[in-house]
Amino acid sequence: MPLPRVRPGRVETPSSLKHHARGAPRRSAGHAARRLRRSVAVVVLAAVAVVVPAAPHAVAAAGVRAVLAPPPGYNCPEYYAAPAPQGWPGPGDSVQDTQRAVRWDLDSLGRPARARFMQPRSRGSYQGDQRTSGPCQVTVGHYYETRWGQPALPPVAAGPPPGNGQMWNGGHLIAYTYFGPDTRYNLVPQLKGVNTGLYKRFENAARACLAPVTPPRAGSVDEYSVTVNYFNDAAHDPRFPQSFDVAVRLTGQAGTARAAGRIPWDAPSGNGSQLAQDLTAARTASGC
Repeated sequence: MPLPRVRPGRVETPSSLKHHARGAPRRSAGHAARRLRRSVAVVVLAAVAVVVPAAPHAVAAAGVRAVLAPPPGYNCPEYYAAPAPQGWPGPGDSVQDTQRAVRWDLDSLGRPARARFMQPRSRGSYQGDQRTSGPCQVTVGHYYETRWGQPALPPVAAGPPPGNGQMWNGGHLIAYTYFGPDTRYNLVPQLKGVNTGLYKRFENAARACLAPVTPPRAGSVDEYSVTVNYFNDAAHDPRFPQSFDVAVRLTGQAGTARAAGRIPWDAPSGNGSQLAQDLTAARTASGC
């Protein structure tokens, strides 16, 4: 319908504007009142919809935080709690490093829930393997002994008891070699055998397409994601991951290949798992 024309020097009212539309019928005062009531109802419903809680792991734009220098003592909390220090995430928020195109999501309890590349990375976006442990990695890795200063308890009801020689690491969701930071939203407790075993094979699949090589050849990582699944019952420590769902898609001189699967918290370090075979096949098929 064409917009009504406003005559110069005339103040248009709702009753006069409606007659600009050709053939517009006259409406009673009762009809106008009913339309007003319906309009108010729509506005009220829209206002209610705004405050409906988001689904788990769904993060509104206002909940995305930029990577900042951590406030003193806030680099390695057990949980990211609300209210959070200025600019830092709370439960259900995300942290986004726009320079390196990485995003981390926290779950409703303030635990690391997911990490992923936001866009493909080309060969060379890699900072090497030489590194010493950062303070948060040590804190998370030693949580079995310290529980962030609380009395030591087994992390998993059926897990290894204290003193049996098992070692724990602070496991990076985004590896240090891909510029993963030493901060709690990127670190979870991991058995050393998992961190240096099947999880390492997952990281190495991406490394094959990112690390510099001689002679140079094509390589990129088009997808890299980790989702953390926690034990959520009274018998298990709620900070301890039950498993990791991982996915990586590689593109090299031979083509593109993808591998995805689940890494249990106590996964064996051998090469016999289906995920280990798929990761090896993806590296070979991509030609990285």
